[in-house]
Amino acid sequence: YDRQMELAEKHGIGTVIAEMTSLAPEWVFHRYPEALYIDIKGARPVSGISSSCITGGHAKGNAGAVCLDTEIGRERVGAFLTALAARYKGHPALLAYDVWNECFYQPDICYCEATREAFVAWLQERYASLEELRQTWRRYSLEDWGQIAIPKQHAPWPECGDWLRFRKDNFYRQMAWRVETLRAVDPNVLITAHGLGNSLDWMFSHGSDHWQAAAQVDSYGFTFVQTREGNDPVTLWRSLDAVRAGAAGKPFWYSEAQGGPRWPAGPNPEGRWITEPEDIRLWHLTSLAGGARGLLYPRWRPLLDGPLFGAYGPYGLDGSRTPRSEMNSRMAQWANSAEVGELMEATPVKGDVGVLFLEEPALMSHLSKSSMGKDWYPLAFWGTCRGFL
Repeated sequence: YDRQMELAEKHGIGTVIAEMTSLAPEWVFHRYPEALYIDIKGARPVSGISSSCITGGHAKGNAGAVCLDTEIGRERVGAFLTALAARYKGHPALLAYDVWNECFYQPDICYCEATREAFVAWLQERYASLEELRQTWRRYSLEDWGQIAIPKQHAPWPECGDWLRFRKDNFYRQMAWRVETLRAVDPNVLITAHGLGNSLDWMFSHGSDHWQAAAQVDSYGFTFVQTREGNDPVTLWRSLDAVRAGAAGKPFWYSEAQGGPRWPAGPNPEGRWITEPEDIRLWHLTSLAGGARGLLYPRWRPLLDGPLFGAYGPYGLDGSRTPRSEMNSRMAQWANSAEVGELMEATPVKGDVGVLFLEEPALMSHLSKSSMGKDWYPLAFWGTCRGFL
């Protein structure tokens, strides 16, 4: 990161370092196979290439390759975070660390012995005795805690609900560990993270939870690719309200905004995937009205190869200006001008009616989706927001 920090200092730019520990070095896959996760089929990952940053060492999704329940996994990742914080502590270009990209994990990992032991420890805190667990799970013949296995079915049984609750709690415990590791070296550094705008759709399938994530950090944010989610006004407003609720008074930003076309050009409610300047204006104004106080693109110039070539960035592939980048320039100058300073200090008016999100029916809806045809709770929540808007 040295060159980035050098350029940022030169031009007066604050850098957010996204410590993507999901991108393990190639040698980890060969030297420390016991640190790698095991998926639901019993396989360990192999090194791949990330479509988001075009580099090797990537495994599956945001989960990465290394299981932090393993002792060697925590040791290796902790050593990296400690070295990272020591190298850039006090650097004039360091603004913050982003400790978890989009705050979600893949649903089919990890099933290693270390994770099973962590699951059992979590159950021992939840249940007063093995007998209570036996009765609740209907596993009347369990003889001791060592016989407990990670459920691999997906159905509305108590053991499946406990596994999904544990997974979420466990990953946010690991998020807190990342924060503590960085702050052990640099106590005063700003810590941030960003989740998915449509978090409530992914809460129990992928552990996306604004409330648990934002509680760990100083500021929060969200990713939202507008043309992928739907260009109607309800979809963005619903996400803004959920992010603001989860942030609980902490500042939040639109940390992965869309400034260019979207790939792949798959189906969405409008069948659109090209971004126009007017889209950018409306998305940004809506975000600011909803309480976001920062806007960041995952890339200003699109990637030059890979599955996401040409996507998301407001500038051209050669770095040249476009009508979209011109709109961004106008929006940035307006939002940072003195005449709208008072407006930027304002906060959204508190509504007279609140929409209550309930975890238990959301969990049951997710576990029942195979028998019920769909995961209905997020759809009902979306419909409620649409009705009020």
